[in-house]
Amino acid sequence: MKLLLKLSLLFIAFPYFAIAQNNPKPGYRVTLAGDTIKGYVDYREWDNNPTSFKFKTDPDLKFQTYSIANTSAFAITKLGYFEKQIVSVSMNKIQLSELSNVVDTGKITDTVFLKVLAKGKNINLYSYTDQLKTRYYYAETGIKGIHEFTHYLLKPKSDNNSFVEVNSTAELNYLAMKYNPAIAAQITGIQYTKEAMLKITSLINGGNEKEQFKTESKTQVLFFAGIGASYSTLKFTNLPALVSPGINKNNLLPYATVGVDIYPNKITQKLLFKLQASFVPDQHELFSSIPDYNNDITTTSLKFKQYTISILPQIVYNFYSRNNLKIYVGTGASVNLSFYNNYKYIVTYKSAFTNSTNSTKYPQFDSLWLSFPINVGIVLNNRIDIGFYYFIPSSITNYAGITGDITSYRAGISYLFGH
Repeated sequence: MKLLLKLSLLFIAFPYFAIAQNNPKPGYRVTLAGDTIKGYVDYREWDNNPTSFKFKTDPDLKFQTYSIANTSAFAITKLGYFEKQIVSVSMNKIQLSELSNVVDTGKITDTVFLKVLAKGKNINLYSYTDQLKTRYYYAETGIKGIHEFTHYLLKPKSDNNSFVEVNSTAELNYLAMKYNPAIAAQITGIQYTKEAMLKITSLINGGNEKEQFKTESKTQVLFFAGIGASYSTLKFTNLPALVSPGINKNNLLPYATVGVDIYPNKITQKLLFKLQASFVPDQHELFSSIPDYNNDITTTSLKFKQYTISILPQIVYNFYSRNNLKIYVGTGASVNLSFYNNYKYIVTYKSAFTNSTNSTKYPQFDSLWLSFPINVGIVLNNRIDIGFYYFIPSSITNYAGITGDITSYRAGISYLFGH
């Protein structure tokens, strides 16, 4: 219970660790006077376009917060580029449950940091995301003004369970006919997605975008292999002789593991998905000796070996992350396939005569069962992963009224490949 309490407190503290961390990446900010200042931006996984950011000119200085009020542009090199612009922002909804039968043309004018997606000889492409939706904008090179690409969804009057999409055909046809008429046929049916808008922008520009605005892939895949030690305890309920055995011998045994770590964002490296396969041997020995009122003694023993292949998908969160050190916590659900030796449940009655009964493979243990871990650990130099696992009590029996619960503890070290 104390362990669970400590782990619960750790989970509660996660947001505070996350907020306290900084993630400095090379970049720059442009002042309202047009001066470019190089330094470091505190990079975040912005789901929406930011309204402010943290910046410093030297690694040893503290971050200062800047906003739209005092910045005309800022960038994180190869990760994100933002320009301050006054734009018209469409307010029509895109959730099916919120759509109407008429086009909502409502707009507001706002000053925002637009994200630069591409710059070319003919047009530049931008995006703006808030809590409502993502919008795409274009500006013609050398011509003042930024325009939002049209995109509406509405329900047809005949069927309220579907929608009609009004896309950016008009603006794209205008741009294609002006700069590259040969691509006009590719406008029809274009999707309102980042990938599609980047592709059509490239065609309008003749494939002449500026390379510095193309960001790197953020996904990273690492493979790992490791070894460790496993210790587990077995506790029975409603199997009278072994509920409180005189001897409950457990063993510390080695295990081997391999797997893959997937970072959705390798820059922040906050969240990762881990898929782990392990081979875990286990052995238990339980023995009880119970005298009755005649001092006759009944002894009960159970000794068995268990070999388990486990597949463990996990969600892991690095609540402290620096180049040479990460501290993480995670959880998941392990699917376990176990094999057992030809064990016996032996009951011996000692009185004037000695009598024994043997029950082969009793109690019967499950071959397929689930367990649920909580794990914590550290990663050193992005190479060495040292982890500790606590598996909450999990049943390995399928008898009504008889429960055998295994509680496991593991400590392991793995080496990460693929950097």
